[in-house]
Amino acid sequence: MMLSKQNRFYKPGVCIDEKDIKTISFLKEKGSTISKIVKTTGISFPTVSKYFHNIKPTITGPRKKREIMTTEIIECILFYTERQPSIQLQEIQQKLIDTGICTIENCPSQNSISKSLRNDLLLTRKKIRVVPRESQTAQIETKLDDFINFISTSNANNLYFFDETSFLKTSGNRKYGYALYGHEPIEIQRYASSATLTVNLMHSRSGVAYFNFVEGPSDSLHLLNFFVEVFHQRIYGLPILKPGDIVIMDNCRFHHSRLIQNQLQYLFRVNGVTLRYQPPYHPELNTCEYCFKLIKDGIKRENHYYEEHMELAICNSVVNNINRTISENIFYHCGYT
Repeated sequence: MMLSKQNRFYKPGVCIDEKDIKTISFLKEKGSTISKIVKTTGISFPTVSKYFHNIKPTITGPRKKREIMTTEIIECILFYTERQPSIQLQEIQQKLIDTGICTIENCPSQNSISKSLRNDLLLTRKKIRVVPRESQTAQIETKLDDFINFISTSNANNLYFFDETSFLKTSGNRKYGYALYGHEPIEIQRYASSATLTVNLMHSRSGVAYFNFVEGPSDSLHLLNFFVEVFHQRIYGLPILKPGDIVIMDNCRFHHSRLIQNQLQYLFRVNGVTLRYQPPYHPELNTCEYCFKLIKDGIKRENHYYEEHMELAICNSVVNNINRTISENIFYHCGYT
């Protein structure tokens, strides 16, 4: 059943009742117009017009059975897409022929396959998330399980995530613009793309705990200096990291550097803070990744400010885009509750 604009229920392709037909004829004999009959009966204007002019309405019959898209072919298409989600329509056609499911003469067209994917299998095409093959090994799975077990017994308010990201001088350039039909939008590039600024950031459930800037790429010495600054900083007389807190960072190579590994472990141990590394191939477990996305989206909205005052624009984006509410939502999204 469907609801018409006149708030009347009807079945598509089915004639109106005999009672409604007689009502239309009666009102027509009394001199009523089509518009007046529509308002009186609630029947749609096209339907009233057909009976008003004694035109026999055409009834839509059942759809013809599709002989090409058989159940066997649809099941094969489902198997191909589950095995390789990025498969193309032309590749599906070729596989159907190579496996002997159908011949060249009765092979469904790409349009038929596309309709079957949408209507029969309810599949839509979207961006693929690539999972590295190395992340499926037993060793990596064990590290992931150990990390989850550790996090599940920890208080989310004591978790602090650390990561770094690079900002190009051209990060403020926007990716889309306006141009005439058939022409490419061109914008003069700001600065050389090799000029970078690295942001070291530590994020907690209440917001950004601390961050600083490094000209060029970061290294193990900058990492050590960052946490030396963190342990010396005070907010209203209180330390940023307290005894019992947990700092989690990714498995970047210089995070395990032999030159600073012992000093870093000693620095954390003296201050009563635990250092933990997240499992490899799982960047989605680090809340800083989502913060960097918000920061970079924010500076694109103020690209002129970013062009002239890069560091200030990043600071402004951190303050405006990462507050306590957003941080709690990020933690919840990552599973830290």
